[in-house]
Amino acid sequence: MRRKLTALLAALIVLLSGVVMLAATVLPQEPVDPSVAVAAYVAAPLDAVAVSVEELPDVRLEVRDLARDAHDIAVTVRDDALAEEAERIAEEQRIAAEKAAAEAARKAAEEAAKKAAEEAAKKSEAAFGSSTTSVKALGVVSGSDVRMRAAADGSSAIITTLGKGAAVAVTGIENGWYQVKYDGKSGYMSAQFVDAKSSASGLSANGKVTGDSVNVRSAAATSGSVVTTLSKGAGVTVTGFEKGWYAVTTGGTSGYVSGDYVALVSKAVTAAQQPAAQQTETPVITATGTGAEIAAKALEYVGYPYKYGGEGPNSFDCSGLTKYIYGLYGVTLYHGSIKQGQTGIAVDKSELQPGDLVLFYGSGSEAGVKDAHVGIYIGDDQFVHASTYGVGVIVSSLNTNTYIKRYSGARRIIY
Repeated sequence: MRRKLTALLAALIVLLSGVVMLAATVLPQEPVDPSVAVAAYVAAPLDAVAVSVEELPDVRLEVRDLARDAHDIAVTVRDDALAEEAERIAEEQRIAAEKAAAEAARKAAEEAAKKAAEEAAKKSEAAFGSSTTSVKALGVVSGSDVRMRAAADGSSAIITTLGKGAAVAVTGIENGWYQVKYDGKSGYMSAQFVDAKSSASGLSANGKVTGDSVNVRSAAATSGSVVTTLSKGAGVTVTGFEKGWYAVTTGGTSGYVSGDYVALVSKAVTAAQQPAAQQTETPVITATGTGAEIAAKALEYVGYPYKYGGEGPNSFDCSGLTKYIYGLYGVTLYHGSIKQGQTGIAVDKSELQPGDLVLFYGSGSEAGVKDAHVGIYIGDDQFVHASTYGVGVIVSSLNTNTYIKRYSGARRIIY
């Protein structure tokens, strides 16, 4: 009996020692070496661990309590391990969730951009059918710093970047991207950032004639009468778009040019860059007097750029030029052609003298407006005027079809 109790206690000591070692990793206590405890028990005299039958109930209670303690310790160790594992799993799930959310947001953004581009493209597809030229629509950039790319793909090479309001020629559509031409370059721009128009007006974009002897017509069709003819390289101001034709103004003349023969460019063609056929030989003024001096002075500014509201000395609009020239001779004029048309005395066209103001009805959006344009007569049925964007200050003839029809009168300021 004694030997059985001894063996039971020895086994219990080993069990508790193992539990204590395990608990030592999670509970603050002194380290215990179970081998030392077992060795000490084995080496002890048999009588030292002897237990009488009367003591068995107490031993059983102690063994039960020790077993409960061992169970509680084991549960604590297990719970701590499970808690640590749960935290690790939770952290992994959090990281995975963040990655999934970021990927979902990226895909949603791509899908939204694609959908917007497709919707924008659908709106313009119907308009393409009305064009009779290679230019299917006029595109106006609606975003800031919009990129023209080499292919209909957001990852393709960037050709150039255009600012908001820039006008481009739209020649086709592919997968939500417009095929465009601008400033001698061809590429693709997302339909999401370009507003394609089958009809437009009120523009002021720079254009350049790309064909030889290009006709400016009275309507956006080959059936329109020829208003004038332009040489290759001539500068025009694009004011609108209709059925593949550009509405243009040049040298005071307005009309339509096929989109096949005009390129939209970033910079206006200066007077010095105009082809020879577009330039007029500088007249020689033979008259004398203050009016002749004013006419000669006006000729000195031929080639200066046009600028709306400009009144010199480096750029002008039509009434800004006349105001500036007359100001050099001590005469103050209003900055406005209609007001200038009410200054001085009226002069019959047959009695014009160098220095007189010549006035014309407006064109384009100002068609029919009396005295909407003004210049300075220099003799021989010619006058100097600040024409329009891309043309600047030029010499024109009163005998052209345009100015014969638009002539509204003349005023003599110095007499």
